[in-house]
Amino acid sequence: MQLATIIQQYLPLLRARYAKRLLPGHLNAIDAMLRCRTGAGGEMRLACRDCLEQQDYPLSCGHRSCPKCQNHETSRWLDRQQAKLLPVEYFLVTFTLPQELRSLAWRHQRQLYASNRPFQAVISRRCKIFILISYRDRFETRVGASS
Repeated sequence: MQLATIIQQYLPLLRARYAKRLLPGHLNAIDAMLRCRTGAGGEMRLACRDCLEQQDYPLSCGHRSCPKCQNHETSRWLDRQQAKLLPVEYFLVTFTLPQELRSLAWRHQRQLYASNRPFQAVISRRCKIFILISYRDRFETRVGASS
């Protein structure tokens, strides 16, 4: 199943339910993915010089969120990121904003993510907890091994 098919099926419901919350960037991405590699997105005509046969090919949208256009670039990006990884265990730590802050954060995403302050506070607290747990686990392993 193509993503554009899913978007077409659920777009009216999405707009009805979240019209006030959809950002222009979201709508641009949706529009680009719906037009991608269709006649609505434009076409390129190629012609054979020998037999003069012509064929039309739909253009790609090139949007960074489009899986049709960006699959190759995404794979290359992932390869580059994996090459940067250190040979250690990685952990994903997530946190949830309190309900009272969510609507404010949604309306001011750019400022929130640019400031880093809320994240730094959580990171410093989480790192302290993680270090303590790591130390405790290593200490218990050593004590258990020596008995």
